[in-house]
Amino acid sequence: MTSKNLFFNLMKEDLKRRLWAIILASIVFFFFMPVATIAILQHYLNRDIANIMLKEQMTERAIEVIGGYFGSPVNILFVFIAGVGAIICGISGYAFLHSKKQVDFYHSLPVKRETIFFVHFIDGVLIYLMPYTAGLLLSLLLCLLFGVASGELLLMALGGLLLFLMMFLSFYLFTILATLLTGKMIITLFGIAVLFFYEPLLRMLIETYQSAFLSTLYDGAAASRNISALTRWFSPISQYQWMLAECKNGGNFWLVILCFAIFAVILLAACVFLYKKRKSEKAGVAMAFAVSEPIIRVLIAIPVGLGFGMILLMIQATSQNTSAALWLAFGTVIGAFLAHGIIESLYQFDVKKCLSHKFQLIGTVAVTAAIAMSFFF
Repeated sequence: MTSKNLFFNLMKEDLKRRLWAIILASIVFFFFMPVATIAILQHYLNRDIANIMLKEQMTERAIEVIGGYFGSPVNILFVFIAGVGAIICGISGYAFLHSKKQVDFYHSLPVKRETIFFVHFIDGVLIYLMPYTAGLLLSLLLCLLFGVASGELLLMALGGLLLFLMMFLSFYLFTILATLLTGKMIITLFGIAVLFFYEPLLRMLIETYQSAFLSTLYDGAAASRNISALTRWFSPISQYQWMLAECKNGGNFWLVILCFAIFAVILLAACVFLYKKRKSEKAGVAMAFAVSEPIIRVLIAIPVGLGFGMILLMIQATSQNTSAALWLAFGTVIGAFLAHGIIESLYQFDVKKCLSHKFQLIGTVAVTAAIAMSFFF
């Protein structure tokens, strides 16, 4: 049997295993595409209108609404479907990494690890893309049958397909990354939440501190824009916000596609590298790579501590007196301490080991308090 035939046989078996995901995606896209299209067509065309010009106006309006429904970047419904679909496809495809028996089975197959990775990766994309494409084609066919078809509608529908596929791939790659870095499902879910929301929440936290303590702020420097252009790639939510802004401001859509393609290739290569380096015996542990544990612990504990401090400061209702400084310091210390301890407990699956790294805990709390006090003073 050739490696090519083996690759497609593995894809076929994996799709059979994830048939439930295909059925779920088909049901979702059926209701939110063809059924939604019929509802829109019925709203605009199922009227007894004698005036021909008015009929034409209603037809044009139907084309505009349907085109906007399928192709508008502000359609939060399709973004939500892409995000949830990516999480389901990513976890279902690589959940075998959390089971020692399944990992041993897959890694005992006479194929390279890269082959196993791409079998699950491509299947996950197909589970989303095939029902989406089928639902879109059926919707466009309904439009054609009702006489509501135009080149503009087709272009908007295809543009939406490309846009929401990019959003799916962004959420999908970050989900796979979280799955590769962890060894248990509950930790994977926490990891997905961190990768999705860390950058937007951190940006919001920094802006909150700036508005609370800085009387003046120069935010027009090229360095600031360059930092924002870099950090937006650390979260799929920030990427969507950037794409949305580019579309609204009439930016170059092809440049957006090129930038995203470069990002996707880099992140995909990183995922393949991590999969090759991940040891099979890491199934069932919290973190698959021990070197990532202190980095993640510190990067989460510091913003959580700063957030706690800001919450207590807002309750205190002033940021100018000595008591405000005390409340800010108290909140940052308690928040960083609790976050560090909880994360350590999750790593070890033992609450008693929450103080395992005392020197790192003290250093994290000290750095958090120093950052908060630097803003205050």
